[in-house]
Amino acid sequence: SIHAVDFSRPMISRAQERTSEASVGHADFVEADAQEYDYPSGEFDLAYSRFGVMFFQDPVKAFSKIRNAMKPGGRLGYICWADKSKNPWISEPAQVAKEFLELPKPPGEDEPGMFSMCREERIFEILEKAGWSEIKVEWFESTNMIGKNAEDAADFISRMGPMSEPFSEADEGQKQKTLEALRTFLKDRETPNGVQMGFGNWVVTAKRP
Repeated sequence: SIHAVDFSRPMISRAQERTSEASVGHADFVEADAQEYDYPSGEFDLAYSRFGVMFFQDPVKAFSKIRNAMKPGGRLGYICWADKSKNPWISEPAQVAKEFLELPKPPGEDEPGMFSMCREERIFEILEKAGWSEIKVEWFESTNMIGKNAEDAADFISRMGPMSEPFSEADEGQKQKTLEALRTFLKDRETPNGVQMGFGNWVVTAKRP
């Protein structure tokens, strides 16, 4: 069975819709902070997260609780962002947008945020302190479509990462200038398969001893 935990009600609702559409009947969902949630001890075979663990306030505590929820030999797998310099899909448009938006100061290197686990050595340090073994961190790079055309991609980017909040709070004039600049920038990246840009991630696995 699947036991899913997320603090976002919209994410929970969407997951419930998708499991219903796929006729998956052995999944349950809990709206909670995965760092604070009281997992049943020694019950699960596998823990998995996709782009969620970077936001833990106390990652050692969080991964310790998750480890305790695993059976002996239980596995952990997650994917997180590598350094922003390895993620031009978000870093390059942000350079364009900062002419029109006041983008937030990036969090400190070890503070919760999109790139808090961008350093390979920090991942090892956290998981070792949390009691995991057989830790592996593998580089994964890809080129993905961020929109069917420049306009679509600009709309997507304006709602992502460090740009989302300042864009939503900007006046209409700022929004239009930002979108126009993003469309111009992204136009050169249009292909027959949409706007393609680079993504860089770490794929992490570990095991409960």
